[in-house]
Amino acid sequence: PYVPASYVDFELQPGAKVDYEVTPDHPTRLLYLYRGDAKVADTAVAQSTLVLLSAAGSAVTVAAGKNGAGFLVITGVPIGEPVVQHGPFVMNSRSEIKQCFDDFQSGRLCSKPLTRKVIA
Repeated sequence: PYVPASYVDFELQPGAKVDYEVTPDHPTRLLYLYRGDAKVADTAVAQSTLVLLSAAGSAVTVAAGKNGAGFLVITGVPIGEPVVQHGPFVMNSRSEIKQCFDDFQSGRLCSKPLTRKVIA
């Protein structure tokens, strides 16, 4: 089934600030700071931090620190199904995860062979 979601990537210069209007009917709201540091709703947040945002309100304010900030805002509605995660795979049951690993290991997940490059 279709589940509405939003995935927005922000890059802020040092000291910049943004007020992002979150879709009001998306009660699940996350912010992931992948670069720099920032204040999210006046709370200091360090790099590599996942922030669970309140479902109340319609905007989130982010102010970049002295090194700027890169972050994702991810919003959506619950899918109403069980979620099972293992390694890079996300499915609905342990048996589906096992099948996914079996498919991956036997090469059935990709229609062509993967090429691996090491760049040093």
